[in-house]
Amino acid sequence: MLIFEMLISCLRRVRAGPRVNSDQLSSVLGDDEVEDEYEKAEHVLIKKLSEIKDAQKLGIRPERVFREAAAKFLVQNMHLSTIGDIAITFEQLDPYIGHVLLKSIHDGTLAPFIADWKARGLSHRTINIAIARVRRVLRLAAMKWRDEQI
Repeated sequence: MLIFEMLISCLRRVRAGPRVNSDQLSSVLGDDEVEDEYEKAEHVLIKKLSEIKDAQKLGIRPERVFREAAAKFLVQNMHLSTIGDIAITFEQLDPYIGHVLLKSIHDGTLAPFIADWKARGLSHRTINIAIARVRRVLRLAAMKWRDEQI
């Protein structure tokens, strides 16, 4: 979840202002936090490399969660004028389906999200837009990203 949150905050910063270099990041976060983030990123990279090796040697496709696919969608579609709104939608959907495997997402897994948003008084149009964004990510994952390393 940390990587997803970092991606969301980076997207907001990119839209808001100039880019930040690593020295500025160290001065803001502190050297210890940057080192912790580096270790976490290194762990994620090792895991991804292991998945790639398994896929190449054994033909095993790694199982992906919605959070990873949403992050890939955000990175690949930075050019969209609505990317900020899409990022906010994914951030709001994360507690509901962020941890769910892509192959396990269906109407039933989205039902708690829909019920909560209806209870909050949001319009059907708003809910349908969010569902359409989920559908777009799932379709891309199934059709285009299937054999790629996300």
